[in-house]
Amino acid sequence: MHVAFLHSALNFSGTTERLLAAARASADHGARVSVLSPGGSRAAAFGCDGIETVPAEVHASSVRAPFQFWRTRRLLRGLAPDLLHVTDQRLAPFAAELSRALHLPWMLELNRPAQRALVDPSALLRAVVVPCETSIESAVNRGRVPRALLYVLRHGPALELDRASRTFDEIERPCVGCVGLLDEDHGTEVFLEAARRLTRSGRTLRFLVLGEGPREDHLRRRVRQLELTEQVTIAAPALDDARNALREFDIHVSCTLEGGPGWLACQALGMGIPSIFSSVHASYQLIEDKRTGLIVERADPAKLAGQIDVLLENPRAACQLGSRARARLLEADDAVRFSEGIARLHERALASAATSPA
Repeated sequence: MHVAFLHSALNFSGTTERLLAAARASADHGARVSVLSPGGSRAAAFGCDGIETVPAEVHASSVRAPFQFWRTRRLLRGLAPDLLHVTDQRLAPFAAELSRALHLPWMLELNRPAQRALVDPSALLRAVVVPCETSIESAVNRGRVPRALLYVLRHGPALELDRASRTFDEIERPCVGCVGLLDEDHGTEVFLEAARRLTRSGRTLRFLVLGEGPREDHLRRRVRQLELTEQVTIAAPALDDARNALREFDIHVSCTLEGGPGWLACQALGMGIPSIFSSVHASYQLIEDKRTGLIVERADPAKLAGQIDVLLENPRAACQLGSRARARLLEADDAVRFSEGIARLHERALASAATSPA
């Protein structure tokens, strides 16, 4: 079996880390794996794992980017994969055209709730994967995805690298961090406004934003406007293992405005870092409020700052919060479920392709 993954950019984001885990799982189960992407800061991590990365041009629309489409089609034809695995719904129209042109079965991952019709479900679309049950209804009602094609495969980051157990009551400048793709749904501006409030209240803290994305330049300007250049760092660390970057956090914040906590937010939670999550639906499936994490109203920097204050004032209780979250995720064993789930989906997709009429 040869699986080709189509990915928008190998940037520092939860979507890229989920792709890396999926590519590893597919390769571990005996498949040849190729990752087609324009590249990015995380490309070296794929090379360290022996995952083939192929520079490719991808776009949201084959109509608006016909030359990109033709070149990517020629590239795929030369690779001759058995299955196309698309990691981002924004690439769905582009991928659907590639699939039709090459008569190539494909599957699609939805990394956020659908807001509009995603694809014309042709016979070549074999599966649509969502990371949590709360994404199902939007996929069916707004995305127009047939229920028979939908599969839930939760984020399953590996948890064997444990963060050293510590409280931050004696740390001079505790680090509060958020992580993920820096786009309009990430809620980074809410995080920055909360940082401003905490700094003005006299808190001596470091704020670390780990990620890349289309709003990165805007966010850097916003840091300067809020006069937080001494307190806030925005970075995409050049590390083989993204988990090592998360070890800097004393408190983790997932302030997403839409969708749910991403792969890296689940990673932070599984490392035992005391965490605060915005009140999107998927957060309630991941944590138990006040037991394994704190939930705060989305897009409300004042309340977010207040919840960060709660953890800072109760460092040992915060440490217990993180420990319970880690224990819960270890018990769930989602990393094994994810790896096995990816392999089953690929096998099922190819089996259904073999039995479908030409």
